[in-house]
Amino acid sequence: DFVFAFNNRGNTYYFKGHLDRAIKDYDEAIRLNPDLSEAFSNRGNIYRKQGNIDRAIMDYDKAIHLNPENAQVFADRGLAYEKKGKLTKALRDYKRAHALGFRHSLLMKKLRKSGEIL
Repeated sequence: DFVFAFNNRGNTYYFKGHLDRAIKDYDEAIRLNPDLSEAFSNRGNIYRKQGNIDRAIMDYDKAIHLNPENAQVFADRGLAYEKKGKLTKALRDYKRAHALGFRHSLLMKKLRKSGEIL
């Protein structure tokens, strides 16, 4: 299936540091299947990495709309909100990621520091 081929090649480009190529492949995957939440979250990660936080949040919002049970996307959007200085929204997303089973050490540290978990 071409949709997954573009998404997977985008991942390969991302991990090799070819971010512009990765975005093009994620764009194509989204064009072929606008319901592919993974492509939106993957592209959002690139935008966040590039400092384009508003676009990252838009992609994370779409990914969450398509798959509201994906804990990783809530954690990623929390990082974007934190980078933007929107700490209440960041904490809300971190708590949701945790509730969905996400247990990354950085997330756990942030939640402990906020007093949300012991």
